[in-house]
Amino acid sequence: MKNILFLFLFIPLISIGQTTIKGTVTDSFNSPLPGASIYNSSNQKSSTSNNIGAFIINGAIGDVVTVSRLGFQIQTFKVSDLNIQVQLNQDTELEEVVIMSMKKKGLKKNKTNDINLSENDSEEINNPFLDCDINDNECFQNTLNKHVSDNFYYPQLANYFDIQAMVNVNYTIDKNGVVKNVSSNAALIGVAFEDVDSKKIISDAFEKAANSIIESLPKINPSIVDGIAVDNKLRTPILYRLSDIEKGSMISININKIAIGLDFLSKLNKGNSMTEKVPVFPGCEKLSEIKKRGCFQEKMNRHIAKHFRYPEIAQKKGIQGKVYVQFMIGKDGSISGIRTRGPDKNLEKEAKRIISLLPKIKPGEIGGIKVRVPFSMPIAFKLQ
Repeated sequence: MKNILFLFLFIPLISIGQTTIKGTVTDSFNSPLPGASIYNSSNQKSSTSNNIGAFIINGAIGDVVTVSRLGFQIQTFKVSDLNIQVQLNQDTELEEVVIMSMKKKGLKKNKTNDINLSENDSEEINNPFLDCDINDNECFQNTLNKHVSDNFYYPQLANYFDIQAMVNVNYTIDKNGVVKNVSSNAALIGVAFEDVDSKKIISDAFEKAANSIIESLPKINPSIVDGIAVDNKLRTPILYRLSDIEKGSMISININKIAIGLDFLSKLNKGNSMTEKVPVFPGCEKLSEIKKRGCFQEKMNRHIAKHFRYPEIAQKKGIQGKVYVQFMIGKDGSISGIRTRGPDKNLEKEAKRIISLLPKIKPGEIGGIKVRVPFSMPIAFKLQ
């Protein structure tokens, strides 16, 4: 189901006079949660929170409502107020990782779940972009084309109206090989708009779909000028084309037709659970959904073992213990919101440093839309 992006745009169009429940969905950090599923079991109506976590759903006081979201615990409650706030607690916890150090001066031993470390990071081994020079047009373009093809999806509302588009995506590959400053402009094909709002809705749908493809790019070898890595601005055109549309055909769209289309798609997907995909660690992409979870844990173990340093001051004082780490994998695969809780600030600082060094991760998805997913894991520091 790929219409999550558009459902919040339908909120203002619900007819006046209906009894409705309005609310917001946030996480434990009070950040809005877009893409949360809201289901009223009393009247079998469903809705989805928008990009600021807001939602609206048909219902009344006394109805039983369930709110769920990838990476969070499900909440079910009886409505006591028509304006509600729902806070979901995270439910994605990785297994404990134990890191050990010899207490004797000058002697250290790294140990993480008996994992054999390799000099070559698996992310690099499984990243085809690192086999190309960004200035090697054929190699880079072929790899980029495959990435676009593998991550391509057609906006559902645009597909409903048989609208095609050419989207030019502008972005920068910085000196560290990281994608930044992604923006795009959609040239819509075969459609005439009767108002500004309907054009913006369709344009935004194409642009966000195209942006998500480029934002999911892994690390790329940066441009080198006179032996120095530099930023490089690029533009990638992405064509959204429907094979069964006659050349030169034209349709007319207005905001009322948009509302009808959204209503149809909502009913079409009613009763179907939204497809959820967990975040994927680099190197785990080709595995099944079930195996991706175990692979994520293994890659995390390797990452921690590779980067940890037992704080010297903690060793000298004989400090050890368990540090609980919470972090967020963003819609662009970046790591943010790192929080730690442990017996010593030095251990907490080290745990935070390790997590901050995580590579860009393929973000989680709900119904084809990339979403923020929280994670937590305990890291045990032990002295032998």
